[in-house]
Amino acid sequence: MPQDDINRLLSELPRLVSEWQAGTIASQEGGFQRLTELLTHSSAARSYFLEAMQIEAELRWRFGANSKVSGALAVNDDGSTRPIAEIAANEISYRDDRGFCLVFDGLQEQETLANQWVQLYPVVRAVLFFCVPSYVHADELVFAACEGILGRLQDAQTPAVLSDIAIRSVLSDIEAYFVENPHKSGRLFLETAQECLKVACSMDTIAFYESLESITLSQVSPDDLRLLCLRYLVGLRQAQIAKHLALDEPAVQAKLAAARLRVLNSSVSPAILSQPPSNLDWLSPLSLLLDRHAEQSGAPRPEDLGAPVEQGLTSLLSHLDKKENRQCLLVYLIVHESLHRHLSLDRLLELSKSHRAPAFQLLISEIVREIENTSKVHSPTPVLSPAKWRSEQSLVWGGVVAAALLVAITAGAWLAGRGVPASDEGARLAEHAPAPPGAGASHDPVDAGEPEPEPQPEPRIVAGVVTTVLETDDNKSTGRAPEAGEAVYVSEEFKIDTGIVQVDLPSGNRWILEGPTSIVMHEGDRVFLRAGKLVGKNEGGGKPLVVETPGAVVRDIGTEFGVAVREDKRTSVAVYEGEVQLSASTANHSAGPHKTLNIDADHEVALGPSDELPVSAELLAHDRAFVRPDEVRLRLDERAGSAAAAAQISFFELLRVDGLLAYQGFVDSADQGGFSIGFEPRPFRSELESRLGQDLTPGAPVLPESRSIRIANGENLFFHFDTSDRSLFAKSGLLDEARKLGRRAGDIWVSWRSKVQIQPGQTLKWVGLSLMNGEVRGTNEPLFLGLPSNFTTLGYHMYGDDERRGELDMNPELPGIQSQLVDDNSHLWVLHIHCRGEGHAVVQVFLDPDLTNIHTLQPNAELPIEDLAFDRVRLEHSAEGDRGECFFDEICVGTNAEAIAVGSRRD
Repeated sequence: MPQDDINRLLSELPRLVSEWQAGTIASQEGGFQRLTELLTHSSAARSYFLEAMQIEAELRWRFGANSKVSGALAVNDDGSTRPIAEIAANEISYRDDRGFCLVFDGLQEQETLANQWVQLYPVVRAVLFFCVPSYVHADELVFAACEGILGRLQDAQTPAVLSDIAIRSVLSDIEAYFVENPHKSGRLFLETAQECLKVACSMDTIAFYESLESITLSQVSPDDLRLLCLRYLVGLRQAQIAKHLALDEPAVQAKLAAARLRVLNSSVSPAILSQPPSNLDWLSPLSLLLDRHAEQSGAPRPEDLGAPVEQGLTSLLSHLDKKENRQCLLVYLIVHESLHRHLSLDRLLELSKSHRAPAFQLLISEIVREIENTSKVHSPTPVLSPAKWRSEQSLVWGGVVAAALLVAITAGAWLAGRGVPASDEGARLAEHAPAPPGAGASHDPVDAGEPEPEPQPEPRIVAGVVTTVLETDDNKSTGRAPEAGEAVYVSEEFKIDTGIVQVDLPSGNRWILEGPTSIVMHEGDRVFLRAGKLVGKNEGGGKPLVVETPGAVVRDIGTEFGVAVREDKRTSVAVYEGEVQLSASTANHSAGPHKTLNIDADHEVALGPSDELPVSAELLAHDRAFVRPDEVRLRLDERAGSAAAAAQISFFELLRVDGLLAYQGFVDSADQGGFSIGFEPRPFRSELESRLGQDLTPGAPVLPESRSIRIANGENLFFHFDTSDRSLFAKSGLLDEARKLGRRAGDIWVSWRSKVQIQPGQTLKWVGLSLMNGEVRGTNEPLFLGLPSNFTTLGYHMYGDDERRGELDMNPELPGIQSQLVDDNSHLWVLHIHCRGEGHAVVQVFLDPDLTNIHTLQPNAELPIEDLAFDRVRLEHSAEGDRGECFFDEICVGTNAEAIAVGSRRD
């Protein structure tokens, strides 16, 4: 909000607060909105409001976002104020935990019980996280305990009864856990939990939990922060931390205990503990117990420490006869659980914005590197659906890691420009780091005998950071391949010859480059695309991405979009989400008014360097002309061994084949179309059920787990081309007014594979593929290829006024017909249809050609057709003749031979 608007509204603040106190603000037009805006944007307004309302400090109001302000200040529909329990619940980090919400929602009408549940939930989590070492399994057990509590809510008439129900549910689940996961110290864990839970109702646990949440990471020393991050954020075990810090394990155990104790002491108050824990030597076994199973993955990895665990629990229990000791243990366990929840990259990044000490900046870099190293080893393989891919966990994780890397690199550049070595010793550097320019500067004159220092070059400005690199080894133009973690600098060219590179920006936005591509990045999320392809993904909270090309300027309006610059400098723009604004380059259109075209999602535009803007955009034929963010994640999963990801990527690559109009592959989901391009998205029409067979293409399949389709006696199967306005066929210009192929001038290539299977000595009546413009055999069938009726050799059947049938000539250079008998081999059929217009066409038929030089080959048949029109193909097997079957595979349609070669392309 502009400062002038804030100043204007501040004059209204006393009246707005009075109306709020009187409960009449909702009846004043715009009053509630103005109060919300003031509290969001003005610290002075918040101070005034807090003082006027006398809100207790324990609620710790947070006014960081409009949604939180609205939630905190809202009233019920009847004008009554919201219960204090609901307000408190909305202000704590576990307000969205599914277990907490499950019980809390069941207590909405009982404020006293709801308030008690807000106090109990941190205890439930803390105790279960103590007994169960795996974070994932502990979280599951928390939810199970909450389900048990929910099942008995009807019995909870008082807070004391609710507490008893919660305690019994927790203890029951702990006991069940150790039955399923036997441990010689299971009974001791249960007894320790019982002692902790005895003081659950006598402590203000919510106040302590909120106090923990309010601690800023800048209050924690670099050494403690590093240690706690390695333990709770990265998830390293004690042995791994010891190796990382070059310490022995007992030293790590002692340091972790001391770090947790310092966090506890900074949060605890006399209202929570009557005696702040200055000496907790008796709690020393806790570090062994709490850190016994720290791990990167959620799967438990039992590590029976035997006697040490049993001795530690026995020692703890011997001190829990005193109430104050039980309270100390409980708050310590709450600290442990809270660190799991609150140590996050988001909070580290917030710290980096305000805390510019080199030690902290380098510490963040160190933590991020550990996360990257850990994730490479332990990344899970996702389950992928071919129809839609989404991995939100990967998306969020990648975003925060990228942002943290950017912080680390920027910090490294800042330090390098000032002579600070780029070491990982963050805390130790803090003692020796030079002061910022001007801090404590001496004003003594320079010794005349000393040479003046050479001027330092201006530091390069980081525009973004490379976060993902795929298949970029062959980068001859620069002599090296980019690496994940390297910076991309303002006004410096960044090129890749091959592969895919993702660059993340400080704003949270990102670019995805697909080689060969050359860009120059500028500040303000702007990029100049000299040549190649990129995708922009706006995730920066509204800050627009801008792409300049030799012929256009593209400005996004909260969106995902792709931009390409071809060899002829033609700019193509495709919008996948949101909207972009396209304008012609001012360099090429200096004269005349500045015009723009807004392009909505699902549309595209192509613009030449000297072209005027079109009146409107066209519909996208498909949404995979560019490599998008979800495909980057898929490629990482493919590299990790995911077959499902490999299948989806293969399909995306088919969509990008230049000139490919239609492709039909067959996989296990063939009854729903399998992997299909350019065909109508509806189930196949079949007279009888069809089945899948073996893949007919030699070598590795184009699509993983590729199969063929089987047609048996009396069966047929139609494949209708997609001839809608947005289709590849429509964009090719080959469709006539009736949306048929064959009548417009141009070249059409069709290919497929087939294989007949029949017992020796038997014969089929006829079987093959037909070009069709309807569903009536003969009448709507310009051309049939395969085994014609009553033939024993492969051939063709042309219908119409000039009906003809004939055999394929397998060697046209020899006199006569060199026919091809029906056999059980797989055959590749190729048609080159040269359309001359008005339905006049010449069809060249090739059987098993070498597609790499097909233009030099003589066809096995050449068929002039005077009235060609088709919009579908049919696979059919006659009902007559001996029993047999024919398999068909990979039906391709394209505008050139190279496009249909995709059906035979093998690595």
